[in-house]
Amino acid sequence: MSSYTLTVSFDADSLQQLLQAGLSVVVAKGIARQPHPLAWLMFKPFMENTIAWDDSISVYASEQELLAGSVINRNSFLPASSGNQYVFRNGVFTPSPKRTESAGYQMVNESGRTLTMGLSQPATVNGESVNGLISAETVPHGMMDEVIPLEELDVFLMSGTAPGTVLTAEGPLQTVRSQAIRVVFGNGVTSAGIRYDPSIGTFVRVS
Repeated sequence: MSSYTLTVSFDADSLQQLLQAGLSVVVAKGIARQPHPLAWLMFKPFMENTIAWDDSISVYASEQELLAGSVINRNSFLPASSGNQYVFRNGVFTPSPKRTESAGYQMVNESGRTLTMGLSQPATVNGESVNGLISAETVPHGMMDEVIPLEELDVFLMSGTAPGTVLTAEGPLQTVRSQAIRVVFGNGVTSAGIRYDPSIGTFVRVS
């Protein structure tokens, strides 16, 4: 199992100004062909911050409707392995004997109604454990959703959001948002560092 670490740094003056403006650090996980990115992690930063995670993934189902700006919570979930299919019936997921042809995770909705389905992934932020959602898709009864997570993160500052928020290109309404920096892991890269640059109002790579 691979483990990854991202450090996020601020100078003291910038940090005070950003916190006074009500801004938080938001992290979105990369998903292949994902039309609805989610705020995987959200936190009020310190000067030095560390995010750590590994390959642990769960499939989940939610009754909440998938709308821009809405916050999705997982109602049922099951730890999952890539290359496998999971059937949701009678309120729970069960593994299917079918295998996928990709490194993705397949979820089949046999609940009798339309649900929001996707993946969640645990992480630690400054030593605090969180389990955020990394994908979400509307899945009608009898249909399948296949999700392929990528080891890349979009990191930015935003006001007025929460973990599990459905993001758009502009973010939810009535928010302030910085430009995102994309940090790519994998192919031997397991750690990286970024810092906030007040001269451009966003993050830059430092390692």
